[in-house]
Amino acid sequence: MTTVTADLAPRIVEEEGRIARISQTFLGLLVLAFAVTHAVETFAGPADRAVLEERTMAWVSGWRTSPDEPFNLDAFSHIYARDDTFSSLDFGRPHHGFSDWDTAAAYYWEFMAVPETWRLTPGDDLNVTIRDNVAWTTLSLSGRGTMADGSVLDMPEARVTLIFERRGDEWLIVHEHGSSALPFPDEQTTREILERIGRE
Repeated sequence: MTTVTADLAPRIVEEEGRIARISQTFLGLLVLAFAVTHAVETFAGPADRAVLEERTMAWVSGWRTSPDEPFNLDAFSHIYARDDTFSSLDFGRPHHGFSDWDTAAAYYWEFMAVPETWRLTPGDDLNVTIRDNVAWTTLSLSGRGTMADGSVLDMPEARVTLIFERRGDEWLIVHEHGSSALPFPDEQTTREILERIGRE
């Protein structure tokens, strides 16, 4: 028995050392994971949410024009990623949208010169979601304006999704998508459907 114990002793010591190293490594990984998670949670905190809310509302406010206050993309273009990473699928034409900032910006200037007046009105359902360096905001809204001949432009039910990417200490829009509600179902039918699925 003494001989067997003596033979096993070095192996036991070696095994204990290996287990200790594994435990230390595992503990280190746990500490690192906690630190990274805490850093992300700290970095993506209330301040980030406030910035994203402010930039979303700046987007809404920017899309307006009138004879007294013509559309000015330069006033809010700083909230966009002004490079080839930007893409856009907005309310109006063209159907395929844009996949770079320069083309989109050139179109925006021309597009907003068409109506005589135009303004977006935000809903009260702004939602912000943050996932590390990417975030998105959603908001319902309506739009109303006039043409030079006096005809009315009306977009009563619409919504927008803005996707942001954090670059350095800034949140920039890398994609925007706007859509308007279909003319069907009508409001009464919509309410009945919502009641049936328990979403009054």
